[in-house]
Amino acid sequence: MREDPIAGFAVVSVVGGRVAALFGVDDIFFGRWLGARALGHGPIVAPGKDGRMAG
Repeated sequence: MREDPIAGFAVVSVVGGRVAALFGVDDIFFGRWLGARALGHGPIVAPGKDGRMAG
């Protein structure tokens, strides 16, 4: 059974957002970044709320 990449992205985004919240970075941006990284594209670093780079 093949995984749907969009569904995988959504799951990784939600989990990534929860993990990011523990570190005080923006849930949505970090979640999207982590989802993009998991799919093999997207930036290597993730922007934090205050402009810091996490990753």
